Amino acid sequence: MSEPSPTKRRTTDARSTWNVGRWSRPSPNGTTPHPVRSRDLVLLVNKASGRGKGERMCAALAGALTDQGHRVARTFEAHESASPEFSEALGESEGLVVVGGDGTVHHVLDQVVDARAALFHVPMGTENLFARGFGMKRRVSAVLASVDAWRVETVDVGVCNGRAFGVMVSCGPDAAIVHGLTRHRRGRISHLSYVPWIVRAALRPHLPRLRVVVDGVEVVVGRTGLVVIGNSREYAVRLNPAHRASMTDGLLDMAFLPARSSLRVVSWAQGLWTGMAPRAKSLVYAQGREVLVEAEGEAGLVQIDGEAPGVEAGDASGLTPREGRTPLRITIRERALRVLVPVS
Repeated sequence: MSEPSPTKRRTTDARSTWNVGRWSRPSPNGTTPHPVRSRDLVLLVNKASGRGKGERMCAALAGALTDQGHRVARTFEAHESASPEFSEALGESEGLVVVGGDGTVHHVLDQVVDARAALFHVPMGTENLFARGFGMKRRVSAVLASVDAWRVETVDVGVCNGRAFGVMVSCGPDAAIVHGLTRHRRGRISHLSYVPWIVRAALRPHLPRLRVVVDGVEVVVGRTGLVVIGNSREYAVRLNPAHRASMTDGLLDMAFLPARSSLRVVSWAQGLWTGMAPRAKSLVYAQGREVLVEAEGEAGLVQIDGEAPGVEAGDASGLTPREGRTPLRITIRERALRVLVPVS
């Protein structure tokens, strides 16, 4: 076979061989290589994620993907995701690899859906619910294998007041925790960062009086508690209130956990952890394509994919923007998001 042109020359080793201008991986017996198609990719990184490891992971990925014969058009930082340059690059790419947490994924979902790019989440945040739902890992080799195999699945996307989400929306004490942490956030966070706000929520729980309507049917009327609307079953620390939710069934799962006190909230958490809560008669569970949530009296705080909508990090003003509170209209967009699924 003729020597590849200088513009396509790559350094090879025992693990990869050049084949007609593209990289190939050897077959399991080490003889006949399997052709690997080059992919056009964009990388997006939250440098603060993974306690600073996100930046190093992204650099390692960019190098490994290029060495494997794929084309990395550009690497963007999370704060650049609203720029025209990011939108243009994404529109011309086949896939987006996000190195960060659920918040980094959440803030680009609308753009990814519009661009029809395949999304892969390298989990570097605190919970990484999106990645967990698909079994995505933070190893460079895992990302390479998935890009090489290029198995794409189209899944549903939730829309809350016009804003796309991948995992879930909730209103109640968990949202108050997210709002509190966001307002007082300074730099990187970990699970320990949530502790003061969990304690505060236990002492003074945010339990709005809610009305919930699913596909035109009132399922909750004037009751206090926590409501979770899931496109995915995943939730913090694997409590998973919307335990039957699927990202491929075209439905939203609504779970309402009635509570009048912090003790009842703790009881629900214990029940979810042990798997007993789904059997509780007081649990209200429904599925549908549209969910409306209203709060009587004071508006209820809302979190979406672990984010406090409209609240800027470090803004301790105490003012909650419209995006961060009820009322809510939540709908589903079937098969709107292309996901690059990991190779087992």
